[in-house]
Amino acid sequence: MIKKTKIIYLLGILLYIGGIVSIYYYPKNAHNTYMSENALMPGTARVTFDYSDGSKVHHFSNGFQNHLARYNKLHQSLHGKKVNIDPYERSKSCSQWLIEQLKDIGIEAYIHRYSIPSTMTTTTTNNTFNNNNNQIKRQGYNVYSVLRAPKSDGRESIVLSTSFNSSEEPSIATTTPSSSSSTESSIGVALTIMQYLHKKGNIWLAKDLILVISDTFLEQSSSDNNIGLKNWLHDYHDSTMISKDINNNNNENNNNNDNDFISNNYFPRAGAIQAAINIEVSNKKYQSDHVYVLAEGSNGQLPNLDLINTVGRLAKREGYSKSMLLSPSSMNKNDELLFIPVEHRTLARFMLNQAIGIPTGDHGLFNKYHIDAITLGVSGVSSTMGARVLIGTIRSLNNLLEKLHQSFYYYLLPSPFHYISIGEYMISIGLIISPLAFGVIYLLISLSNIFTSPTIFTPKSTKTTTETTTTTTITTTLKKKKNLFEELGTFECLDTPKDIVYSITIVALFQLIGISLFSLPQTFTNATSIILNYLSNFEIIGLFGIFGLSYFILFLIVLPILDKMFYPKNEPIKTFKESKSADDDNNNNNNNNNNNNNNNNNNNNNNNNYSQIITNSNRNHLKSSSNSFFVFSNLPILIFITTMSLLNFSFCTFASILSIPLCFISQITNNINNNNLDDNNNINNNLNNININNIIRKLILTIKKLIVYSLLLLFSPPVILYLFSHYILNDQNVFIFLLTIIKQYDQYSTLLFPFLSLIYIPLNLSILKSIK
Repeated sequence: MIKKTKIIYLLGILLYIGGIVSIYYYPKNAHNTYMSENALMPGTARVTFDYSDGSKVHHFSNGFQNHLARYNKLHQSLHGKKVNIDPYERSKSCSQWLIEQLKDIGIEAYIHRYSIPSTMTTTTTNNTFNNNNNQIKRQGYNVYSVLRAPKSDGRESIVLSTSFNSSEEPSIATTTPSSSSSTESSIGVALTIMQYLHKKGNIWLAKDLILVISDTFLEQSSSDNNIGLKNWLHDYHDSTMISKDINNNNNENNNNNDNDFISNNYFPRAGAIQAAINIEVSNKKYQSDHVYVLAEGSNGQLPNLDLINTVGRLAKREGYSKSMLLSPSSMNKNDELLFIPVEHRTLARFMLNQAIGIPTGDHGLFNKYHIDAITLGVSGVSSTMGARVLIGTIRSLNNLLEKLHQSFYYYLLPSPFHYISIGEYMISIGLIISPLAFGVIYLLISLSNIFTSPTIFTPKSTKTTTETTTTTTITTTLKKKKNLFEELGTFECLDTPKDIVYSITIVALFQLIGISLFSLPQTFTNATSIILNYLSNFEIIGLFGIFGLSYFILFLIVLPILDKMFYPKNEPIKTFKESKSADDDNNNNNNNNNNNNNNNNNNNNNNNNYSQIITNSNRNHLKSSSNSFFVFSNLPILIFITTMSLLNFSFCTFASILSIPLCFISQITNNINNNNLDDNNNINNNLNNININNIIRKLILTIKKLIVYSLLLLFSPPVILYLFSHYILNDQNVFIFLLTIIKQYDQYSTLLFPFLSLIYIPLNLSILKSIK
C-alpha cells in the first residue's frame, strides 16, 4: 500500500505543479471578447458631447469648491478658528447646494437622510459641537435626483452614483473663492452629464435616470465603503417606504426648505434598477489620458461581461482602446510587478482584487441587490473623455429590453478585450487540489473494507477432483486471483471502526474550535472589538501567548484524556512496522498450512487475518498508518475549496496553493521518522559495522526533519498572521488586521475570515496531532 500511496502522491504533485503553471498560460490562450446582448448596440449612435460641454465640468467643480470655501470662512468668522467645524452641518450645506444646482437644471431632486450608528459618530464628532440635539448630529445626507424619461412607463431605470468628501479638502478652508482650485471633480462630471441628458437626451431616453450623490466624510473613521450609498440602496428597496406622487409633493410648500428632505416613511422612486455606473474622478488615483473600468465587487462578484464589453467598444470607438485599463495600478511606475508582462500583470491584479473580496469602488454595493454595476474612473484632465464614454454607455443600456443575462458572470480578464471563461480556469484549480482529492478518495475506499464481512474476500472452495494435477492447478489459479484482488481491492487497511470513531471525534473537536472562533466574533461584536483593540497594545505577547496557551491546554490536557478513553494503557500498542511483520509471519504460517488442507483452512486463514487487524487497532493512533484521521481531517478543506470555487475562484486558488502542501506535512514527517527508526535499528543491530554511509544517511534524515518542522512552524497561524500583517500589509497590527477581516466578512461576505477560522486553524491542529 505504501508504494501505491507514493505513486498516487507523486502523480498528485505533478498535477499540482501543472495546475499552477497552467495559470501562466491564461493570457496567451485568452479569447477575444464579444457582445452577447445584441440590443446594446454600442457605438451605433454618435455622442455629441464635446469640449464646449466639457467646460461646464470645470464650472460645476469650481462652484462646489467655492461653496465649501465660503462655508468654512463663514464658520471661522462666526466661531473662530478654535472651534472645529461640524462635519454633519457642512455635509448638509453641501447637499443643499447640490439640490439647488439640480433644480436650476430642471430636474427633481431630494435630500435623503439616514441615521449613522453612534459607534461611528463618536469617532468623528468633536466635543466642541456635541450638544443635546444628538439626533440631528447623527444624520448623514444623500442627494437623490431623478431624470424622468418621457418615453417610459417608469418601470425601469439606470443609476449614476458618485461621491465627494467634504472633510478632506485642506486647501478649501484657507482658499478664497476667487482663487479656488480649478481641478475637475466627480461632482462636476455628474452635474454636467445630467444637464446634457436633460437637454439632449429626451429624444432617445427610454429609462429613468437616477443620480445619487453621497458624502463620504465618515469613511476615514469607519470600515464602511460609502455608508450613504448603502443606506440609499436599502431604503430604495425597502417595501415599508411609501412612494407618493412626487409632482404633488413638490407643489406644496415650495418656500419651505424641509420639503427637499425625504421623510422617514416616504421615498420617491423610479423604476427597477437595470444597471448602475459609479463615477470617480481623481488625479491622485488615476493617470491622465486613461479610462479605468473597475469591476470587482463584494467577495469578488463580477458584473455581466457585456457591461464591460460595452464600455470597451465605446472607448475603442472614441479612440481610447489603448488607454482603457482594469486597475489603477496597472501603469504605475512604482508597481513591484513591472518585470511581468502587461497581460500577466493585469491578470494577477484582477485575481488579487477578486481574492481580497473588497469592492474596488462603490459599484460593489449594488451586488447585494443583483444589479450589474461598474466604476468608471478618470483623472480630472480626462473628464471629457470619460463623460463621452459614460454617455455612450448610458445610451446602450437604454436600449435593453431586459436585464443583462446573455454573457458571462464567471470570467477572468487579462486585458479589457480578452477573457478566460469558467470552463477553462476551473481546470487549474482541479489540478491543484488533485493530490488531496486522490489521497482522500484512495484512503476513503480503503476504509470501506473495514465494514465488510471477513469472509467476503475468501474465494469459493473448489470441488476435489480425482486428478491431483487438476487440483493443484485450480489451487494455484485461485491463489493468484486472491493476491490480485487483495492487491487492487483491500488496500491493506489497518484501521478499525474504533479508529474511525476516534478520528471523527478528534476532527469534530477541532472543527468545533473553528466554529467557535467563527461565530463568537459575530455574536459578541462589541466585546470582540474591545478585546482585539486592547490586545493590539501587546501584539507579539498577545498573539503567541494566546496560541501557546491554547496549544498547551489542547494537546497536554484535553487530547490525552481522549486518548486514554479510546486506547487505555492496559491494551497492547503496536506500531505499523510491528503489525506489518506480524501479518507477514501469520501469512507464511497460513500458506504452509494451506498446502495440507485448502478447503478447511481457507476460512480460518481469513478469520485469523481479520482478528489480527482488530489486534493491530490497539496501536497508538498518532502513527502515519492511520488512514481515517488523514481522510477526515482533510475533508473540510476539500469541501470548502470545491464549493466556494464558484463563488470566488481566485481566493480558492490562492488558498489551495497554500494549503494543499500543508495537508501532507504529517505524512512526510512520519515517513521520515519511520525511515530514521529503521536506520537506528539497523545501527543498533550492527554496532560493529557502523560506517560513514550510515552516519551520512542519518544526518540527511535529520536535515529533512528540520526542514519539515521549520515549514510547519512557518505556516502556523500565529506566524503567518504576523508575517502577512507586517510584510504584506505594511506593518499593520495583527489584532487590528483580525478586526478588519471580521468587519469585511460582515459587510462584503469575504472568504478570508471563514477560511482562517473554519479551515486553516483546524487543519493546523490536525497536522500537529498527526505528527509523531
